[in-house]
Amino acid sequence: MRASMFLIGLFLTAMLTGCVGTTSEISYSPPSEMAAMETEKGGGFQSAISEPTPSSTADISIERKIIKTASLDVEVQDFDVAAGEVKRLAQASGGFVSNSRFYVTDTGHKRGTITIRVPEEGFLSVLEEVKKLGEVKSTSSSGQDVTEEYIDLDARLRNLERQEERLLEILENASTVEDLLKVEKELGRIRGEIERITGRLRYLDERISLATITVELSEPEPITHSWGLRGALSSSVEGFIGTAMGLIVFTGSILPVVIFLALLFGVYKLVRRKKKVKE
Repeated sequence: MRASMFLIGLFLTAMLTGCVGTTSEISYSPPSEMAAMETEKGGGFQSAISEPTPSSTADISIERKIIKTASLDVEVQDFDVAAGEVKRLAQASGGFVSNSRFYVTDTGHKRGTITIRVPEEGFLSVLEEVKKLGEVKSTSSSGQDVTEEYIDLDARLRNLERQEERLLEILENASTVEDLLKVEKELGRIRGEIERITGRLRYLDERISLATITVELSEPEPITHSWGLRGALSSSVEGFIGTAMGLIVFTGSILPVVIFLALLFGVYKLVRRKKKVKE
């Protein structure tokens, strides 16, 4: 009886071991292999470079991207001195002068505009120093928030770079000329988009890192209206000159008529005299 029970136990153990072994032999295809199988079944290279899901912005540190600009209208006593100081402030802060122009007014005083680019961290301090150059007539400042655009462009760039990597892998394994041409055409499109987005990101980085300050400088203009003796004399002289000019013009226009009438009167007198002689 004990021998029979021992044999039955061995039989059950062998059966269980066989079941476990059968279960452990079940295999699966990794996702990468399944994708390759789908491609080989006729999906073509397009199935391997399907548009990836946009990457989440959670992995991008949210740092506000602000483009700062300001403009000031400052009246100064000496234009050249003030303009030189604005340039010095820009260079001292690590910036530069991007544009400048000036002109001389009818009274011989200078006016002009200087545009400087300064690092974002020194924007406020440079602005305050410029205000000290003279009397501030007007001032304005603004900040353009481009954070959303920047994050969107960065995510699109990452996705396009991943597509480019996949296309390069497919290009190495292309078996027909047709597939080779299709992959190269798609690569050209992807690289064009990458260059466009990269250029836009560089532009935003430059505008964000360097703030723009436009300074309009002007020297005070003299008072043009004078109601004193000098002004009265000046007005009198101008009036006299104007009257004299008017008389000259009038005389010049009426002189031919006067001469003609005088000739007619002379002829008339001569005729009358001859008639008296005959009588």
